[in-house]
Amino acid sequence: MKTPVLDHEGKFALLRESPLFSRLARPDLSHIAHQAEYLTIPPGGVLTSVGTAATFFYLFISGSVTLSWVGAVDLQPQQLPFAGWAALVEPYRSSTSIVAFDECKVLRLRSRMLLEMFSHRPDVGYDVMRAVAAEARARLEATVQEVRELRRLTAAIAPPVT
Repeated sequence: MKTPVLDHEGKFALLRESPLFSRLARPDLSHIAHQAEYLTIPPGGVLTSVGTAATFFYLFISGSVTLSWVGAVDLQPQQLPFAGWAALVEPYRSSTSIVAFDECKVLRLRSRMLLEMFSHRPDVGYDVMRAVAAEARARLEATVQEVRELRRLTAAIAPPVT
């Protein structure tokens, strides 16, 4: 991973554009921006691995990733708004492996910093986690629709054996 140059105001602006952080007050965003690392992840770079300690939360600026989890791999590149929410929820273990499909630009946030901020400012934690939950819900709904469509297609090709 190489670290491109991005000043505080640039990181602040990227956080402000994110639905996860857009509702936060300027001082809270500024604190997060000071702590954020702006990174370029090369193709094949691993962001998270199933079962490992989840210590970072990633806000994607550009690029796509592939996902895998126990028993499944999705090699279709996906563009995600963020990844690593397991770093914010006990037991703080990654449930998904995330690998850069192409070059990804991200803001990497240490979970310890976010969790400390949330414990001192529950209102900030509530706003951020509410936005995380909304995105998780949207992803789950999309997955359910994909499974339904696959079942429909499978049934049309080969009716169930009775």
